[in-house]
Amino acid sequence: MKITIVGAPCTGKTILTRALTNELCLRGYNADMVSEYVQGFLSRYIRPFKTTDLLDQVMIFRGQQERENDLSHKDIVVCDSSTFLIYTYTLFRNFAAESERNRMVIKEMRRDTLRDLPSYTRVLYLPPVVPYRKNSYRWTTVSENDRKGLDEKLRAFFTLENVLFSEITATDIEERLNQSMEAISDILPAL
Repeated sequence: MKITIVGAPCTGKTILTRALTNELCLRGYNADMVSEYVQGFLSRYIRPFKTTDLLDQVMIFRGQQERENDLSHKDIVVCDSSTFLIYTYTLFRNFAAESERNRMVIKEMRRDTLRDLPSYTRVLYLPPVVPYRKNSYRWTTVSENDRKGLDEKLRAFFTLENVLFSEITATDIEERLNQSMEAISDILPAL
């Protein structure tokens, strides 16, 4: 089973992903974490840390897919992102306006996104309730307005594609972990 934690940048996805994966392992589940592919891609190939064309987004999308599939032997995989989050970011950046070719590529990304969507057993959504703090390493180009805009695109995607999700509203990590465990309790296999 795959659980994905999604939200705009700087909402605490990585911290919650690590905490949830650790909690599941402590409870005896064969669980592992898929880290967000975009961070490694940006630090390896792009300086400053800003994707500037659609090819970057396609590479990030494919890399995320591969990471998730690499752990398919685990009983529970907790993802610190998702392919549909990358697709949503692509829409936010408005690459489609640049050319007919880009519109065709985005159409293919949407097709692949919708094909991947059922593979996520549970979607945990983190709204931007954690106070925004610019992180000089990871998100040098994301402003508070970008974070709000990305969140709006993500929520619009949920609505448009009828994505069922559990909203994690707490700001404290312990409470977020408790809300997450409650949100997945009905899908956890018996030990």
